[in-house]
Amino acid sequence: MKRALGIPAFLLTLAAAPAPLVVGSVRDQQGAPIPGAWVAAGTSRTATAADGTFALAASGVRSLRITCPYCKPVVVNVQNSEPVVAIVQRYGALSESSPSVRDLRSLPYARAESAVSLRPFTVLTDSRAFLPGARLADRAASAQGGGIIDDGIPDYDIAANVSMLPVIPSFDLRSVDAYAPGQTSYTGDQAAGGVFFLNDISTQESDASVIGGSDYAVRRGLFTSNAAYALSASANKSATSARAAAQLHVPVAGDSLELSFLSARAGVTRSSVWSREAAAGFRAQYQRVRDTAVQATFIADRAGYTTSFASAPLSSTWSDLVGELTVSSQTHVQIFGDFGVRQSTGMYDAGAFHSHIAGVVSQIHFDAGAQTSGDGYSARATVGAYTISYNGGTGSALPLQAQALVPSVYASYALSPQWNAEFYAGTSFRLPTLLEAYGTKPDTDLHIDRYTELTQTLTYSDLNRLKISVTYMSEQLSSLDAGTVHSAGASVAWQIAPELSLRAWTMWFNDTTQPYENVLRFGRSAPSGTPGSLWLTYENPAGFRIDTIYRSDFLDAQPQRHVDASISAPLQGGLRWFLGTERRQDARIVDAGIKFNEP
Repeated sequence: MKRALGIPAFLLTLAAAPAPLVVGSVRDQQGAPIPGAWVAAGTSRTATAADGTFALAASGVRSLRITCPYCKPVVVNVQNSEPVVAIVQRYGALSESSPSVRDLRSLPYARAESAVSLRPFTVLTDSRAFLPGARLADRAASAQGGGIIDDGIPDYDIAANVSMLPVIPSFDLRSVDAYAPGQTSYTGDQAAGGVFFLNDISTQESDASVIGGSDYAVRRGLFTSNAAYALSASANKSATSARAAAQLHVPVAGDSLELSFLSARAGVTRSSVWSREAAAGFRAQYQRVRDTAVQATFIADRAGYTTSFASAPLSSTWSDLVGELTVSSQTHVQIFGDFGVRQSTGMYDAGAFHSHIAGVVSQIHFDAGAQTSGDGYSARATVGAYTISYNGGTGSALPLQAQALVPSVYASYALSPQWNAEFYAGTSFRLPTLLEAYGTKPDTDLHIDRYTELTQTLTYSDLNRLKISVTYMSEQLSSLDAGTVHSAGASVAWQIAPELSLRAWTMWFNDTTQPYENVLRFGRSAPSGTPGSLWLTYENPAGFRIDTIYRSDFLDAQPQRHVDASISAPLQGGLRWFLGTERRQDARIVDAGIKFNEP
């Protein structure tokens, strides 16, 4: 009887035994994990997790076929049920919308803004005068440029909207993220032109470089799991720059605290005109993730310049204090709220022109919304409420106030595995600078540029070697500036062969906006144009790489078309030689040097 009872018990034990598993990980040729890759053996199939690992329930497996979007399919052998480590060649030209970390190592561009504007539909404008400096804008949506976040610290000149991009030394950019309106929670000031996150601190590896030629540049960056820093300096016949930046990651009882520090100096001389610029900032961000995620951010920064304009001295300084608290649920449909306070001070002093302007701009905002994503879709809806007050002027203080309500909706939907549609409809605004608000006869009303924007993008991909996008934007400006901006463009990323890729984009835009009244501001913007770039890259498995780029930007509101190129290859022990040439403004630049990277 006991033996009879034992037989079913044994069968039940076999039935309850776990099925055989094949486990492993999938990584690309640079060692980065590939999430969402399909791992198949016969009729059994599974997808890799966010860290690239997988567990496939199957027995008797001798080989696995691994596929993923923008990857070369690969078949790997399975031996004695040992963990599998599969290396897949991923086509970065298709999987990355902005220049990747690997791209930035090899491009010929010394200036950060030139590298960033290789991203489709990012318009670069510059001037032979160093004021206002280079500006970047998504789809030419804002003649005054989009928001620049430098190592997590805003580049935000409330005094006169002058760019501080010159304080980034040559060949110092290490990573870039760029977001069009609606893709992030930045719905406020300057967000209509997109938000550009520039970083010179590496998040993956330590590095060093020495460059000579038309530019002289040195850099040392160190990365560990808890701290990173970058020290850099550069010089050429018209500019010098030095910079120090650091980040600390501090675990706090399972939560995280990130501290960022930045200090930079630059000097620019063109003909008889010179400028001395400086920027410094501190950022602390605490993050806790439980059933509800909480993120608290504090930023303090200060920047300014001293220059001569028409042989007359001119100086300007500005500073920011920012406090931000974001709370979001961790459910499938995330509900979030964001409360922030910002106080910006600025001073603009042109004594020879009898112009001295100073003031304080205070902003309080609350954003609320919801976002969700799934297999082939994502959606985000937000509404932000802002209260803005100015207190400043040329003599006695003149208070100005305004309110803004900025709703927006963003959606991305896969019509099929090959076709994807994106839609954005929303509003944003740009605050006038102190120079615009108080530089002429003050108005008792505060005029804020209000943007109402509609953007549609359709993307086709064969999920292998080709991706094509077309986009159209229609925008209405009112208040300080009035008129419309229309733009339409197309981009293509094509992995012609495993070693050869082509990335290209072009766009037409027409800007009919005019200021409501005469205002003082720096810079001229092109009313229409066709910016773009055509970027061809050859890189073989040994690491020998050639980049050839044709591009069209704007210099003093006029098209500037030029061809740039670079060539680089590994030496040994992480060393890499580099040679590049670019057309910068009106001069041909040639640079060469040695770069070093270590995991």
